[in-house]
Amino acid sequence: MINQVLREYLDIFVVIYLDNILIFLDDLETYKEHVHKVLKKLEDAKLLVEPEKSHFH
Repeated sequence: MINQVLREYLDIFVVIYLDNILIFLDDLETYKEHVHKVLKKLEDAKLLVEPEKSHFH
């Protein structure tokens, strides 16, 4: 399900393993933009993200 929702971002700036989503980029500003895009896609698909299980670096 997550792979289908985020398919346009896979291997560009997203890697998914089981129910874990890794967002990777070189600079902080682009990273923030892509985190927002991923969270919006998940929200639109009615998928929940648990903040206490999330790590942002």
